Amino acid sequence: FAELAANVFIRNNIPVYLFSEVSPTPVVSWATIKLGCDAGLIITASHNPKEDNGYKAYWSNGAQIIGPHDTEIVRIKEAEPQPRDEYWDLSELKTSPLFHSADVTIDPYFEVEKSLNYTREINASTPLKFTYSAFHGIGYHYTKRMFAEFGFPASSFISVAEQQEPNPDFPTIPFPNPEEGRKVLTLAIETADKNGSTVILANDPDADRIQMAEKQKK
Repeated sequence: FAELAANVFIRNNIPVYLFSEVSPTPVVSWATIKLGCDAGLIITASHNPKEDNGYKAYWSNGAQIIGPHDTEIVRIKEAEPQPRDEYWDLSELKTSPLFHSADVTIDPYFEVEKSLNYTREINASTPLKFTYSAFHGIGYHYTKRMFAEFGFPASSFISVAEQQEPNPDFPTIPFPNPEEGRKVLTLAIETADKNGSTVILANDPDADRIQMAEKQKK
């Protein structure tokens, strides 16, 4: 889907930066600014059911689009409702001089985040264990790296294995919105209890929402 979207731009002589792997929405938003792009695009159902899979569009400032840009996009779509045949042909996508990798922004993104960390020494000695769920989305690898970059010991990061890798069917959690609270944290709570963890962090599938839960003493 993302490659097809990139191909539409390139077929219209618009340069594209494409990530080689699925990436969190905040990273795409930040990369839009970093690379000086006119817009950013994410293919995601966000925190909604899988049937809602579609577009999130960002402007050159990294923020979600507002009027009049939104209505103009709709106007263009309605003017040509069916894709051109050439859009389905990906044979020249990655050899086009207009195609570039967005992966060059990943390390700088982490460097910016690390610059905001003022408690690395405290992090390194924390006795806390954090249980993390990606809700079948793309947050796991980024979050695990972020914990390491911020100086947390590897033993402090526990993943809900059943939900850590991307799966567009959301098999264990049909409505993957972390804001739904306890009812969507069943597996996370079970994992936390098994590992002596008292803090749960859960992202929605595109990792721009987060839920935090702390176990209360009885």
